[in-house]
Amino acid sequence: MTVPQQHQKVEPSPPLPSEHTPLVSSSTNTTSTTTNDARLPLFLFLEAQTPAGLHYETFTILLILLSVLTFLTGSLFLPQYNTNNSANIASSKCGSICDAIWFGNDPNNALRGLGIGATSLVEIGIVGIFTIDYLLRFYTADLIHVRYRGIKGRIKFLFSFFSLVDLASTVP
Repeated sequence: MTVPQQHQKVEPSPPLPSEHTPLVSSSTNTTSTTTNDARLPLFLFLEAQTPAGLHYETFTILLILLSVLTFLTGSLFLPQYNTNNSANIASSKCGSICDAIWFGNDPNNALRGLGIGATSLVEIGIVGIFTIDYLLRFYTADLIHVRYRGIKGRIKFLFSFFSLVDLASTVP
């Protein structure tokens, strides 16, 4: 006669060292270096594994939402998307300075002196922040996993999924 075995609680296996999104994943630190690396605090910040890093991640999510909102709202002012006269009325109420701050639809807005075409301060700021973020992630890439060490490793990092997503979303 066999005795039924008691159900044992199975502990989950530790996560594989890989890229993750801290708000989605609850995995622990996946660094591959010793704790005396001077870049470790920066890495932990970028990976939202510190209180300030969590605030930064929330800030970047809000920046993405702001970017989408300004894009959608800005399309309301474009005559090619509006068959009625409301686009011209809204555009005239917004004006050159408003367009330069928020939407960047008009190449002759208040930022025309920069010579970079139709853009806005919001777009320039968001692209600047995400460019710095991308460069800092590249700088600390070998702390994600040992396969990103050295020049060959950094090239591998450039072609990793999250790096390509960051690059595609930053390059205007």
